[in-house]
Order: sequence, then structure tokens, then C-alpha cells
Amino acid sequence: MSHPLHRLVAVAAALSLPLTAASVSAEAAPSPGAPLLTSAKVLSEQPSAAWRVEGIVYDLVVTRTRVYVGGRFSKVTHRSSGVQLNRSNLAVFNRQTGRLVRSWRPSTNGPVRALAYDAAHDQIIVGGAFTKVNGRDRANLVGLKASDGSRRILFRGRASGDVRDLLVFRDHVFVGGTFFMVNGNKQPRLAKLGTNRGYRDTDWRGIAEQGGVYSLTLGAKRKAVIVGGSFSGLSGATRRFLGSVYVDQGRATGWNPRPACDTCVVIDTDVQGDRVVVGTGGSGGGRVRAYDAGNGRLLWRVLTNGNVQAVDAYGTAVFVGGHFSQVRGQLRTMVAGLNIRNGGLRPFSPRFQGPYFPGLWSVKAGSDGLRVAGAFDGVSGRRVSGLARFPA
Repeated sequence: MSHPLHRLVAVAAALSLPLTAASVSAEAAPSPGAPLLTSAKVLSEQPSAAWRVEGIVYDLVVTRTRVYVGGRFSKVTHRSSGVQLNRSNLAVFNRQTGRLVRSWRPSTNGPVRALAYDAAHDQIIVGGAFTKVNGRDRANLVGLKASDGSRRILFRGRASGDVRDLLVFRDHVFVGGTFFMVNGNKQPRLAKLGTNRGYRDTDWRGIAEQGGVYSLTLGAKRKAVIVGGSFSGLSGATRRFLGSVYVDQGRATGWNPRPACDTCVVIDTDVQGDRVVVGTGGSGGGRVRAYDAGNGRLLWRVLTNGNVQAVDAYGTAVFVGGHFSQVRGQLRTMVAGLNIRNGGLRPFSPRFQGPYFPGLWSVKAGSDGLRVAGAFDGVSGRRVSGLARFPA
């Protein structure tokens, strides 16, 4: 997510650029590089969390004062007192204290896979696999008031299948998933809607062929949306798992990087400066790859022994999450920090308790640390689950 993605970042076979020794040199000789966040701040490996989320958290959105989470869960539990409260796939916490905002309690009847904050209308746009929100019929997409969680009546967007990622840019929200119809019109797997009313932009021609769209990220120049997933084409152009489409028209751009492998679907992406960083999964383990944002050339690659499901580039670091236990052959459970310039492995290595699968689905770095979300039973000996913050 987005980035689901949020959120973050985007692949096809038409470009046959050779890999030089320099382009993959980080694979053999990682460099420790700069500190994880800033020169003055290094992440703690001891997590901070006041509440446990009892289930899976697929996505999180951090605003100035709050942290919104969505996933597949039915309860949250206070870590110290054991007080347990019902929450149906959505919850919000105070960003500074971690306290649950008890007055915000919308519900869905199915999992939430994607969240995006629309500041202009003070709403949280929610996507997933549900048919009801707050007891009312809604088809996999809804706008909720960020203040109290009530449904925004004006937002009328709906999708015929799962929504996997959302990207708000200016007065529109880009929607990716496995749907075929949006607002009753044919719009396969990719759509652009107005943020106020959720109306489909009928002049926008972006679509994805086959498979699904799992990640959407705004390009560095803010003219294109980087798209990742399991598709075979974008807007009539051959693009395998990764590519980009123009923000205004939806047609495919010329950016066409080589896919990691025949089964390496793109699960999450992010952009930082001149680099597009991609997390993939599939047979043979996961990968993190960095591409040149201009010409699509592979800059570096890192192997893991499980899917990489979340990517967030922040400063000189790239944080990745998934259901792996090794990165570059070294022990890293579900999360790792890399150097954005060359993919060198960082020393940050908290130990997650619980099964590695399904692992982490969202990582978000900021000035106050790194937040991670997914499915886990504890971290570094502390009983936290679903959501945790590693302070800076």
C-alpha cells in the first residue's frame, strides 16, 4: 500500500538493458551508509504501542495528529490493562500518545486493504473487500470523515471487486485493485475518481490488463503514477508487473523497466529522488529492486527469503517489510533497513515473534520513527501485535 501503499511506488520486458557489474555491485559489497533517519536520529529496536490490534493490519495512514489503520480485525486490546474493545477492520490512534481514539469507530463487513487521506475534504478514503460500511451498502470503496468516522454521503465511488491501493493527488484519488467496473462503468483494475463526490474521470484512459494492481505511487516529477501489480499491460502498452501512466490522460509512459523474474509480481513501490524502489514476491523468494526513475535501468537488487510486501523510502534509507526471515543472507525478521543509494543492509534488526506469514503489510517512516503494520504476536520481547512504532 501503498502504500497498500500510504503510502509509495512500479515493469515490463520491452527494454533490454544489460546489467553491468556496477549496476549490481551492492549485491556483493553492501555499504553501511548513513544513519537510518537523520544524522541525529537512529531507530530504537524496542517498539512502542499502547494498544494491540487483534488480527492483521494491511495499511496505515499517518496524519499530523493521528494514525489510521485498516485490515482484518475485530478487537483492539489495551496493552497494560487488558481492556478490550470491538473494532471492525478500522481504528485510529493518537499519533503522539498511541491512545485509541474511542469516539472514531466506523465498521466494515470485510477486510480493509487500502487507506488514503484527503486533506481537502478531511476524509479518509477506504478501499478493500466489503459490501457494507456502518451498516449501509457500499461496494469496496467509501469516504469517511476523518474527524468522527461517519460516512461522507457525497462520496459515491464504488468498485465491482477488491480495492488494493489508493493514491490521493490534488482533487483526485487513483484506485487500483482487481475490479472490472467502477461506478457501473468498465474500468479494469485502475481508475481515477474525484475526491469530493467519487465521480469517475471519464476522460482518463488508464487501465491494467489481466491480473491486478497492488501499488500506486506518484512519480518524482508529479506527472505520472507508478503502478505495480500482477498485470501484463497498462493502457494498451506491454508492461509486465510494473510501469507508469500519465496523471492527466492515463496513457502509458515510456518508462519500461525489466521485471525481476517471470513470477515476481510487484506488491509495493516508493519513489525517492531519482529512484523507484520496488518490493516483489513470488516463487524463489522476494526481492527489493531500485530502478532509475528516468530510464528504468536497474541500479541495485537485494534478495530475501520471502515476499517483500511493503516499501517506504525516507531520507537515505529504504524500509521494507514482508514475510521473510533473511535479507542478503542475514537474519532480519519481517523488517529491514537498506541504504537507498546501493541497497546496503542497515544494522536495524528488531525480532518479531509469531509466524512469519503473513508478515508485515505496511511500513511508514517519519520524523518520530518507523511504524509497521501486519500480523505478529510480539516484538523484541514485548507483547505488541498488529501495529508498532520504533521511536527515533
